[in-house]
Amino acid sequence: MSISFCRARMITRKSSGRSAVAAAAYRAGEKLHDEESGKDWKYKKEEAIYSKITLPQNAPAEFADRETLWNSVQKVEKNADSRLARELVIAFPNELSQEQARQITNDFSQFLADKGMCVDAALHWKNGNHHAHLMLTTRKIDKNGHWAEWKERKEYARDEKGNKIPLLDKNGKQKTRERKGKGVEKLWKRVSVLADDWSKKTEYNSWKKELAGMMNAELEKVGVSDKVDYRSYKERGIDKVPQIHEGYAARAIEARGEKSFLCEHNREIRALNAKIEQTQKIEKRIAELKKQKEQQQKAKQEKIYPNWDAAVADNPKIKNQQMYVANVAFKTVLEMKNYKLPPDHINRKMIDATLKETQIKVKDNIAIPNITIPALPAVFNAMMDEYKIPNKANSIAFAEISAAIKSAVLNKDYDKVFSLIEKMQTMANEMGR
Repeated sequence: MSISFCRARMITRKSSGRSAVAAAAYRAGEKLHDEESGKDWKYKKEEAIYSKITLPQNAPAEFADRETLWNSVQKVEKNADSRLARELVIAFPNELSQEQARQITNDFSQFLADKGMCVDAALHWKNGNHHAHLMLTTRKIDKNGHWAEWKERKEYARDEKGNKIPLLDKNGKQKTRERKGKGVEKLWKRVSVLADDWSKKTEYNSWKKELAGMMNAELEKVGVSDKVDYRSYKERGIDKVPQIHEGYAARAIEARGEKSFLCEHNREIRALNAKIEQTQKIEKRIAELKKQKEQQQKAKQEKIYPNWDAAVADNPKIKNQQMYVANVAFKTVLEMKNYKLPPDHINRKMIDATLKETQIKVKDNIAIPNITIPALPAVFNAMMDEYKIPNKANSIAFAEISAAIKSAVLNKDYDKVFSLIEKMQTMANEMGR
């Protein structure tokens, strides 16, 4: 599989008092003035070969300027724990060219901007380390081109009827508090409401799926059949231990002949995964052999033959079961046809003819007839062809009419019942002449 990853992290004031302006300057390799601190942040990064800001609908045109955008963000995100930006770090497969990486960066930035966020992208191109940094604003812009008033707020929790849900104490009574000048106030449950879905894992997974589609389309253009898949091993149902991102610094340590903790950790993981894969192959082979053995035992224990002679030829011990099998066959066929036959009317020729057309199932040296609906007519006809009694055809016809009458009664089709009885009476009168 082509090597690629997409990692998300937050840039917040809480994390060592970070500056969004400084972060943007570092990633784009530019000099930017931070109005909040009064500092000029200047970074020269030769690997930053391309940068671009993509704006959503309603965003002010001046936000296309990196310094203006992130100074504006710092003015609106004032809290000590404010989330200044969400950063996506995207690694590109080495098979892709700079132009392809740039195209993916632009297309993916537009995809995110269409969701309402400003996207500041910078493409870095080191030898064997091709990646992009995408800094995303965390607050929407309203229809007037201003930052939205809130990203998250508390609202009353409500039941299915729309009523507020009381906040209860351990005794099941609604909690209250006394406010100066306002008296006793009842307390109600509150829930957090987000202005957007950008912080949800399902949303982030949809971003990664879109990005993987863009990557794979470009890989296909250069003849690479491997596919990028940002889902975890667990999400893909793969029983492997995931490796960690080593980074350029760790690989540089290894290049100097030293051992990096991160690289060493991944080597241990790869060795463990090799053992897991070997164990899985052994377990798969054991399961295949077990299944094969069970099938062989089942085939040996239970087998269906086309007729009695074939069954006896393969299982001589069942030979003395012929009469039992024949009687079961007769009973089954006659019940299925709803036809009665006196036991003393059964003769040897009927037995032989019936068993010649009847499938026989043999299990543990016990034979039983295997009569199915499709095979029923052939078995019944073979039996009745050897049934030597006067007016056999009329007898069969009477049985069939009798069965039809029972069926009509069950279906409450009484007109049909009377019609069939009349038909039976007519046949009886003709036979009596």
